[in-house]
Amino acid sequence: MQSDRSRVLFTDESRFNLKCGTRRVLGNVRPHTGRLMENCLDDKNNTEYGGNVRPHTGRLMENCLDAKTVQNMEWAACSPDPNKSSMFGTHSNEALLQGQHILLFCNTSISHLIKKLTSGISLRIKRETGCPDAEDIKPCVCTNSPFTYLECKNISDAEILRSVFVKSERYRYKEVHIEYSSLQYLPYNMFEKVKVIELYLKNVTIAQIFDRPPEALDELRKLHIENTKVIRGIVWELLEPLKSLRILNIYYNIVRNLGRDFSKYVTKDLEQLTFYATETKTIKSGTFAEFSKLDKLAVDAGNLTKLTRDIFPIPFNGRVLYFNDNQLTKIPDDLFTQMPNLQTLGMRNNLIGTIKKEALDNDGARLTYLMLDGNPLKCDCDLVWLMHSRPEVLQGTCESPKKLHGKELKDLSASDFNC
Repeated sequence: MQSDRSRVLFTDESRFNLKCGTRRVLGNVRPHTGRLMENCLDDKNNTEYGGNVRPHTGRLMENCLDAKTVQNMEWAACSPDPNKSSMFGTHSNEALLQGQHILLFCNTSISHLIKKLTSGISLRIKRETGCPDAEDIKPCVCTNSPFTYLECKNISDAEILRSVFVKSERYRYKEVHIEYSSLQYLPYNMFEKVKVIELYLKNVTIAQIFDRPPEALDELRKLHIENTKVIRGIVWELLEPLKSLRILNIYYNIVRNLGRDFSKYVTKDLEQLTFYATETKTIKSGTFAEFSKLDKLAVDAGNLTKLTRDIFPIPFNGRVLYFNDNQLTKIPDDLFTQMPNLQTLGMRNNLIGTIKKEALDNDGARLTYLMLDGNPLKCDCDLVWLMHSRPEVLQGTCESPKKLHGKELKDLSASDFNC
């Protein structure tokens, strides 16, 4: 049943239009992967159909066509023609099928259609450079130096943001900053036509970060939430689609406990994770155990009273750990073992009296920075090991014994100890 009319033409860069007789299926193709996106066209009439497919699986989502409609329809399926190597269309506003012609075959199942559409097709979307027209994105402001940066301040209606993003279609923002605003949430679907690499929320009051998991934020690498009141608390499940996320920063917020919800939903490919002034009191066993790519972990200015080795991966290959400004009283003997790359350890302003050599691999020989200032350190034989494995930067002051009170750790020598 091959014919010229069965070609799949891409009339713009994000839509496909499959024709098979009088019936057609319209929808969106996800850039780079060629997978169907959410939010295809709604039902219009008896000959035009739309539906959503789940990313990665190709399965129909809940709000797609009902089963009876699917069973009773003839659907088109795509198949590459191995004898062709050119591309349909040469105009700049047409998506390019790399090395493939597409032919249609009728009288097949919807599952076959989805399978064909979501495999073997690679789309290259032409993205606009620079900023959209300034009038189109008011009240937000876009700058293009040294990179494309969108700043939105004093926003009180999510629909304003949605409109800005609709008018930014095909653009790519290196950073999006939403500041000094009060919102119910960020609409999950406002990101569908615009690529965002880094998203910053600063001084925002918001009921919840997103209304639904934002599938379209598939290229987001950094999420920074600072001094933002999330009324319902941060729901980690909403971050599950952010598979490209590498940096997560949460400052001046409330995250009292870190445990299973965090480790279940946040991508294990995180490289930097920072909590600052989040009132964090507990890190449960195994919380970061599967985050094998972490290079930096910081939980500062919290209410931590205890740390255990099993919260980290084994081995932990990261270089930086910060637990400054907490209420830690003791460092377990194995806490920083099996950490072959650890270079910087910050434990400032806690209630730590000593740190034994068993707490670190090779007596801490690889450490470059060890920051213990602000702790009531007892400079006795348990600390003498530091004289033999002194880090390049060693900060801290002796609290006791009396003869060493106020003396900097870096100024101590073996003769100061009777061991």
